[in-house]
Amino acid sequence: HDSIAAIVPEDEYMTAAAIMKSAIEQDLVGRDGIKFQMRSEVAVGKNWGKYDEKHNQDGLKEITNL
Repeated sequence: HDSIAAIVPEDEYMTAAAIMKSAIEQDLVGRDGIKFQMRSEVAVGKNWGKYDEKHNQDGLKEITNL
């Protein structure tokens, strides 16, 4: 898996996430000629840990509404 990380102002994270997601999700053609689109997931947080409501509220939380 590849990944991209960025530090952005809090009020711009959705815009940055959408731009980064669109850069990854390109239309491609496999060596067998079949067309496909690369898929990606987006998570936002203030640290690398997984989001947990009780133990890590600043952790990475998946964003699905882009």
